[in-house]
Amino acid sequence: MTQRQRPKQAIYTYSWATLFFEPLLVFRVVTEVLRESRLADGQRGSEAIMEAASAASAATATATMVFVYGTLKRGFPNYPRLAAFDCPFAGAATTAAPASLVIGPYSVPFLLPTPTPSSGRLVSGELYSASPSALADLDLLEGTHLGVYERRRITVVVDGASKEVEAQAYFANASYAEFLWLRCGGEAAEIAEYTMEHAGRYVPPSGRSPGVSGLMDAVRAFLATAPPEN
Repeated sequence: MTQRQRPKQAIYTYSWATLFFEPLLVFRVVTEVLRESRLADGQRGSEAIMEAASAASAATATATMVFVYGTLKRGFPNYPRLAAFDCPFAGAATTAAPASLVIGPYSVPFLLPTPTPSSGRLVSGELYSASPSALADLDLLEGTHLGVYERRRITVVVDGASKEVEAQAYFANASYAEFLWLRCGGEAAEIAEYTMEHAGRYVPPSGRSPGVSGLMDAVRAFLATAPPEN
């Protein structure tokens, strides 16, 4: 009987030990799980912060400085296109080297490299920081896909800072730029600034037919006519 009762006593003792230690074990497990959860949450929070910082850095890195000299300036007809994308204004600026700015059909301004050593003026305009989506919208407005304008690198000087900045600007497409310059009147037709007076005669894409391609058609028709006699 004594030998048979010992196992019962052992089982009885083990059961009490299990009941005593299991809550402690559960407590430790739960505590560890909560600690790991907090660490995971903290890690996810840190990762989210790092991702946001990386996205902001990437956005800054991919922004393009754009020099505008015509209808995209503040207060001019197409400025709302820049405002819609919250493009930061970086300052008034002037071309670092002379360039030829002439007025074409629909009172649209066209910038082009100086065709002759004596031609060109320092052209005034404004500098903006454009996001990739804003730049794509500007390309659409300027008809780069239709050969109306082409984006080219330009060096400008920020007014009041004497600081040179590399930017992009929309130039008349090289396929007709010099012909347009000659048709407009060459050096005599060059201007240093596109003014509100010019903008008052501007015809927006909605007033042309059919849209942006209408400007290219107008340019071709303009080039096909003889310049007026002085």
